[in-house]
Amino acid sequence: MFLPVLLVRDFGLWGWVVFAIPNVFGAAMVGRWSYQLSDGRSLLEKHQRSLVWFSVITIAFHVFFIGWMVHRLLDGWAIPAFALAVIFFSILVKLGKAGLGAWIAIGGSLLAAGLFYVAHGTIPPPHVRITGGQAMDLLFLTPAIVLGFLICPHMDLTLQRARQAMPPRQAAVTFGAGYFGLFLLLIAFTLLYAAVMLVPLQWSHEASLPGLMALAIGFHMCVQGGYTTALHANEVIRRIKPRKLTTLLGIFILIMIGLWLLGRSIVPGSRLLGYDPGEVVYRLFMSFYGLVFPAYAWAAWVWRKQPALSLMAWLAPLLVAMPMFAAGFLAQQPVWIVPGVAVVLLLPRLLLPASR
Repeated sequence: MFLPVLLVRDFGLWGWVVFAIPNVFGAAMVGRWSYQLSDGRSLLEKHQRSLVWFSVITIAFHVFFIGWMVHRLLDGWAIPAFALAVIFFSILVKLGKAGLGAWIAIGGSLLAAGLFYVAHGTIPPPHVRITGGQAMDLLFLTPAIVLGFLICPHMDLTLQRARQAMPPRQAAVTFGAGYFGLFLLLIAFTLLYAAVMLVPLQWSHEASLPGLMALAIGFHMCVQGGYTTALHANEVIRRIKPRKLTTLLGIFILIMIGLWLLGRSIVPGSRLLGYDPGEVVYRLFMSFYGLVFPAYAWAAWVWRKQPALSLMAWLAPLLVAMPMFAAGFLAQQPVWIVPGVAVVLLLPRLLLPASR
């Protein structure tokens, strides 16, 4: 929910529109898609390891984000607030009350929106007009945004389990109503606070958001992040063999502590590649959702009639497109995104054996 802040900063209201449309549509389509493969296995059975990695990266991403941005909003209260949210929602998931947890997360987010409005008063809309250069840059970025948001929801274990628990007709209605309704409402909240979040991105030791405003946004992020982390952690633990769980959990905790400390160690006001250093790390995490996972999922789709997915069909497009995406998202040369997306979409088909 922070990506639209960056897009609104760079491209105004149109940046939010480019974020919202494929995000809502891609997630809603999970309810309409058939995940039964031609060999009789489901998507979870055939690609479970990759979907588990999607959850692991998502958890790591949230831990870093809490250490970087939410720490700036809530100061010393970020980690206990996030930890309490994760524990609370994890208990609900274990009790089979994930649906109740979803309603609590939605209610908490709407409460945060109300607190933000009280703290801010009249909220001016972000500027709508963008220059010709900005419009072209957004146009070049759009293929990667669309590719990521259309494909990544299908690799989300939490959505997959919800989808498989419903008959097709119910899933189509539920996902459609949920994402075109409540989810879109939550995304609209990011449009409200996008302008004021520029303060933490440019934060010096003398500048900060007003207390209630920072509390509202930080609370919103902890609730959303805690709920998401709890769901993904539950999915990962369910799929790890007990004898490996202790070792992997210890390694994972050390990595999480490292990411948390990395987020906290970033000096406010410092710059790396022209960005806040935390934003650079944030963009690197976004590369998983804009390139790494979409490249895998697309290659798997192209090779779906083959007995197995060729590793080269995934790695070759990834390695070729990686410097192009780096130029687009880190070196501020978004024109390179277009050939990068083209490589991801076309190269797996070229590598597919002639006999299908």
